Amino acid sequence: MAAAATFAVLVVPFLAWSPSAVWASVRRQAPRGLTAESVWYLPLRALGKATPLRVYDAAIVPSWADTVAVAIQLAVLVGLAALLVVRRPRLPAAVAIAACGPAVFLLLNKVFSAQYMLTIGAALALAAALAGAELTVALLVGAAAAANVFVYPIGRFWQEASLLLFVTALAAYAFVVYRSLTDSRYPQPP
Repeated sequence: MAAAATFAVLVVPFLAWSPSAVWASVRRQAPRGLTAESVWYLPLRALGKATPLRVYDAAIVPSWADTVAVAIQLAVLVGLAALLVVRRPRLPAAVAIAACGPAVFLLLNKVFSAQYMLTIGAALALAAALAGAELTVALLVGAAAAANVFVYPIGRFWQEASLLLFVTALAAYAFVVYRSLTDSRYPQPP
């Protein structure tokens, strides 16, 4: 019910005002190919299967790479939702895990942009506060944000900075989910 109300308050007015503008982000972004800024570029590049053009343009990758990236992203998000259904954690832990959804969606996206770290950081900070993991997550997200500065504009070590960004941000995500499920303050209901 709360999700429907939030959707109605935040999205419906924009749909009524300019539906084409709301859907433009999907129409314009969905066909974009895997970019060199994304987490998926790094292993493909290490295997010699990716060539960047500009960091924000689609990289030259095998035809299957985009499909695999989206499939893994979808599997992780479905797994996160299934975790909530199967484990049925208490409300604070459930909200913390749900807050990780936008973060992991953006981290595993085939198109990544520097400004995504704002949403990722905010989502993980909220989740960390609920899971009692503020310091660890703040350090990991801080390291990711600092590395993000060196990815774009491109410097000499942008790939290493990109690797640090994704490793630390994904570690923060995994830690919050783990902590939410094991926090003794919120035992699993019977």
